[in-house]
Amino acid sequence: MEYPIPAIVTSLLTLLLAAIALFGERIRGWIFKPEISLKTGKVEPYIQNEDGETESEEGADRIQIVRVLVKISKRFLFRSPLTNCKVFIDKVFEKRSNAEKFSELKNLVPTNLLWHTKDTKMDIMPDLPAYFEVVVIRKSKLEPTDNTGKAEDGSRQNYVMHIPTYRLEKLEYMELGRGTFLIPITLCGEKIKSRKYYLEIYWDGKNLNDTRSESNFRIDLHECDEYKGKIIEEK
Repeated sequence: MEYPIPAIVTSLLTLLLAAIALFGERIRGWIFKPEISLKTGKVEPYIQNEDGETESEEGADRIQIVRVLVKISKRFLFRSPLTNCKVFIDKVFEKRSNAEKFSELKNLVPTNLLWHTKDTKMDIMPDLPAYFEVVVIRKSKLEPTDNTGKAEDGSRQNYVMHIPTYRLEKLEYMELGRGTFLIPITLCGEKIKSRKYYLEIYWDGKNLNDTRSESNFRIDLHECDEYKGKIIEEK
């Protein structure tokens, strides 16, 4: 039996409309799936000084926030927003003196990092990039020792790295100290598969101005494949 061409076209259109009705959002997400890129650096807005929560005789202690940029790049016909985007960490690695590989320093329950809005999730628009806060350089709560940075005049200048984490509706600072650290970062959202990046950061300064010096502060962001064979994980 031969079917007229209009009947065939009508049947195909009916099937297409039915598929769109059932799987429209999934099809749209696949075709117009947002592509993202991450970037960090050593100048504003990646590095920014702010007043901390701790007060001293001179006023609020200054802190320095280290951020990572998340930006949507173009794909196909247009760019769609990245909704409910979250950033997690679950481990921290440290490169000890004279070591070639990173050793596991902390093994955490997956913990949120905060966005620049101080929220744990973010809708990222195509033309409005967002930043999440991965490290804060602030005064240590630990007593300084001879090798952790008293200034020449004897005053306490014990600025060290911390990771700002948000758990149980409370902001906490996990102290790392000085040295070279590797922070695995997992980024996830409603329209993307979770992606993993590694932030390698080095700090050996005594005050916030030392982030300008290559000998005191370095930061790099890499895809996870670049660290294969360079990490020792505890079993």
